[in-house]
Amino acid sequence: MTEPLFVSANQTYSGSWANAFPEARILVGLPKDFTAFQFGILVLDLTGVNKSEFVEWLDRATATNKPVVALSPTPNDEEGLALIQLGAKGYGHSHCAPHRL
Repeated sequence: MTEPLFVSANQTYSGSWANAFPEARILVGLPKDFTAFQFGILVLDLTGVNKSEFVEWLDRATATNKPVVALSPTPNDEEGLALIQLGAKGYGHSHCAPHRL
């Protein structure tokens, strides 16, 4: 299986998922094109991403035709439903315990 690709808006990304998936590749900042990367699942850490930017992040991510999971520092039902409607396959807390990821 191909390793996960984690994308964070800034360098203060959660160490939880880095610990949960030590083989994962971590990118800081949303790349314009994901074709240079091989991955099985794309995880977006939306910490520091303005709500107005969610659409751009999800559009680029879902264009990969790979499963996308969005992580939020302050998850709530409204945000989760919006992200799922935009194409995310999963949604969770960006600072959850590694064994929950």
